[in-house]
Amino acid sequence: MISKKKIEDFLNDEFADGDVFLVDVVINAANSIRVYVDKPLGISINECYDISRKITGEFSRDEEDYSLDVSSPGLDMPLRVAEQYVKNIDKDVEVLLNDGKKHKGILKSYNSLAIEIEEKKKIAVEGKKNKQWQTQLLTINFDDIKTVKVVISFN
Repeated sequence: MISKKKIEDFLNDEFADGDVFLVDVVINAANSIRVYVDKPLGISINECYDISRKITGEFSRDEEDYSLDVSSPGLDMPLRVAEQYVKNIDKDVEVLLNDGKKHKGILKSYNSLAIEIEEKKKIAVEGKKNKQWQTQLLTINFDDIKTVKVVISFN
């Protein structure tokens, strides 16, 4: 079986001078390999096809039989690498914390330790009968995060 690390190392070398970045490599017991790649402005089918050809050129199917699928990460996949966070600044995200709590807001910043989201909530304000919308900036450490997903809106 081809190791995940070998594929990751090969692709990271291939992508070193370009804007394509590796999101994940998943290999199952049946030797089915799924490679997820992306670019800041999105990746095309033709680019995925070219990456697939590079992989099959490097890892011969004559030596080891495997199936290969190269694609962009789906809309339902959580963010995994720094480049995805940068790409999705100013977009709506849903953050699921390790304790099960959820926060929904606009991703405002990212660093290797935490993200900041701008969250709108209805909060009771003293002297007001109805709750009022308030915006707050939350800093959430990666140690506390289980997943971060981009929220798709069809408005």
